[in-house]
Amino acid sequence: MTDNLIRADDRAIFGDKGYVSNKRKRAARADGVLRAVKDKRKRGRVLSSSQKKRNHKRNHKHGHKHGSVRAKVEHVFRVIKCRFGYRRVRDKGLARNAGQSLSRAQAVDGVARLK
Repeated sequence: MTDNLIRADDRAIFGDKGYVSNKRKRAARADGVLRAVKDKRKRGRVLSSSQKKRNHKRNHKHGHKHGSVRAKVEHVFRVIKCRFGYRRVRDKGLARNAGQSLSRAQAVDGVARLK
């Protein structure tokens, strides 16, 4: 799914380390794209000292950018959950659920514009 979110003209990738894969890491490096995603340890292993240094460096270099972008995204979900009481998706079919999610996102946008 994350591959669908990256456009050809993107020059930087910021994301959560839960979506890390070596394949995407190599592809970004080959395309010359800045990859500001922290390294994640494999199950049963520890991060190497170079990976720890890189994670620490990314946290200090891109920490504010990453945090400010993430805050803007997470705020929308908070408003949907708290203000509109949307906690779960009912199994009404993919098209209907997608429509409801889109209408809620538009409502959040409308609320944000009123402020």
